Amino acid sequence: MTIVKKAKRNKSEIPSTADSTGKTKPLKETTETRYHKKFTYYTNDSIIGRSLRMYGEYGQSEIDFLLDVLNNITNKPKVIYDVGANIGVHATAFASAKGSHVHCFEPNPLNYNMLKLNTKGLDNVTLHKAAATNVAGDILIQTFDPEVPGNYGEVLINKESGVSAKAVRLDDVDIPAPNLIKIDAEGSELGVIQGCLAKIKKNLPLVYYEAQESPHLDKIYDILTDIGYHLYWGCIRNYNAGNFKNNTDNIFGTTALFSVIAVPPGWAKVEGLEPVKDAQDSWKRFITPTAE
Repeated sequence: MTIVKKAKRNKSEIPSTADSTGKTKPLKETTETRYHKKFTYYTNDSIIGRSLRMYGEYGQSEIDFLLDVLNNITNKPKVIYDVGANIGVHATAFASAKGSHVHCFEPNPLNYNMLKLNTKGLDNVTLHKAAATNVAGDILIQTFDPEVPGNYGEVLINKESGVSAKAVRLDDVDIPAPNLIKIDAEGSELGVIQGCLAKIKKNLPLVYYEAQESPHLDKIYDILTDIGYHLYWGCIRNYNAGNFKNNTDNIFGTTALFSVIAVPPGWAKVEGLEPVKDAQDSWKRFITPTAE
């Protein structure tokens, strides 16, 4: 298996680029998804945007798993912290769960504006234009040029350059406690968890975080297992044969993304998933080397 990483403007204000025929093309497009009739994405986004264009979805098997978790919560409100909400693929899905309320945290101004557009009219979604970290204040984050093709989901905190953004500790944000925390913070997952540790210890939500970009999986393992969490590997293939558009053209091959599912104490064992063995365990043990 090969791995790949993973203000609203009027139409007249949207800049365009030229395609191979010399004609200009808008920098954003719309498509129908399972959860949105006109979901908007950046045309030149080579991962999320391309997947939405081809399949009307991105990371659907991950979304299906998390929605199943939410739909099995019946005795209390369903509060989701969507950390690294990007343009709202997960948020619009989470918002479809009955009784849910989604708090989205997204610091990148370009992604935030698209997130705002895609969640417009959803009363059970609250947006926070901020990064979730372990230290509140002002930070610098990477951004992108919508005229240049690239992976627009790969936005990292950068200590030396970038655009200014607000950082918050989730423990300090006065919002209801979570049942589910989904974290896609491009390597900053440890800081997110450290900044939310009081709420995690008190409320024991399911915590789902990306593994591939995180350099501190061992520290996260120690923090969560000390509380009594059980950790499992999640493998999300980029191509879903049962995709929304029934498109059989697999542009992603066998590429996939790895995450960790942290199940709180008292929950039933998750069948069919490989446990994280210890603090030194790595998603790389699942990779089949390719021939040169």
